[in-house]
This record gives sequence, structure tokens and C-alpha cells, in this order.
Amino acid sequence: MGMRVYLESTRGIIEALADRKMSVVAENARKAGIGAVHDVPLSVAAKLPPEFVLLSMDTHQKFDALSRYADAAGRTGGKTEVLQHLRDILANCTACHATYRIWPE
Repeated sequence: MGMRVYLESTRGIIEALADRKMSVVAENARKAGIGAVHDVPLSVAAKLPPEFVLLSMDTHQKFDALSRYADAAGRTGGKTEVLQHLRDILANCTACHATYRIWPE
């Protein structure tokens, strides 16, 4: 579930950024923010390695930071800063995929 949300949010962020719609950038970033964690059952989270959970939480927080930035930027632009936030998010994704594999039971 988490990776799909990250991917859908990232696509939405890039699309909105190309259209210079910062409010839509923020909206898409919020979808992958810390609020998304509430949908993960505790029984699933308990099975995950602690380092995985920490990286996941950091990624959700980075999406929230991007959302706050885009909200503050409004219509004035700030594409470079949004891309820097997105770069940091994707670095987490890359690190996670290089380290972890989760197989369905």
C-alpha cells in the first residue's frame, strides 16, 4: 500500500508542478504524508524491521514538509525547492528498495 501511495503522489506532484499548481502539489504530497500511516494495521507494522519503519516515517514526514512548502509557496513558483524536496523523498525510496524486499505471505 505505502509504495503505491508514494508513487501516485509523486506522479501527481510532478504533473501539478508542470502546470504550476502549487495547491495541487500540496494536495498530492499530503496523500503520502504521515496521515497515510493511520491506514496501516498495527499487526502489519509490528512485523516490519525497525529500520524500515524509521525510513518509512521519515519519507511520510518529507511528504508533509513538501506539502507545507507548496502551501506556503502558493502561486509564486518555487519549482526548484519542490524538486529538492522530491529529490530527498526519492532518495529514501531508492535506499529502501536497495535494502528491503517484502514478499506476500
